Amino acid sequence: MAVTQTFFYKQLKHYKRQFNVVTIELPGHGNSPDINTYKNGFTSEIAASEVIETLDFLKIGQAHFVGVSLGTIIIHEILQTAPERVQSTVLAGTVTRFSLFSKMLLQVGNMVKGFTPYMWIYRLFARIMMPKLNHKESRLTFVREAVKMHRKNFLGWYSLCYTIEQSYQKVQKMAPHIPKLYISGSEDHLFIHPLKKILNKM
Repeated sequence: MAVTQTFFYKQLKHYKRQFNVVTIELPGHGNSPDINTYKNGFTSEIAASEVIETLDFLKIGQAHFVGVSLGTIIIHEILQTAPERVQSTVLAGTVTRFSLFSKMLLQVGNMVKGFTPYMWIYRLFARIMMPKLNHKESRLTFVREAVKMHRKNFLGWYSLCYTIEQSYQKVQKMAPHIPKLYISGSEDHLFIHPLKKILNKM
């Protein structure tokens, strides 16, 4: 599973009843290397290759992948670059492309990220993505995890936002046979509509 224990702590005990569970901290998160350690630049393809190298190290040929939000982007990369390693996927809060409003937000963030504390940007985006009272727990978790990231890691991942559409581009061509369960809340107003359009064409 390309996820951290923090986000899945409520599910892990259930997963462990039927699966051998591996939780992975992506580059720039937790105890994983900082993004700036990648001398030739950091990409979502590199993040996906790190996951595959972890499977190689653990001698895992195939795995079921579960990811949320950022994790879904990396799983889509794996489906394109190493589909033979994927047995099935569960993708929650999937990001496949940005709406016009989302692109405008990215542009605003890009203009101010050089001189604005990154947590201000993170909190603003969290509020826009999860604005309602019943979103509070998810919003606070989202922000709490961001506090653990260094500014350089946040900015590195932020720069990848512009390549998100490429991470899904060839998924259906490269991995049409792999089961994919997409989960999105009805109040996911930023990403669910682009996802529905894609799934309706499948």
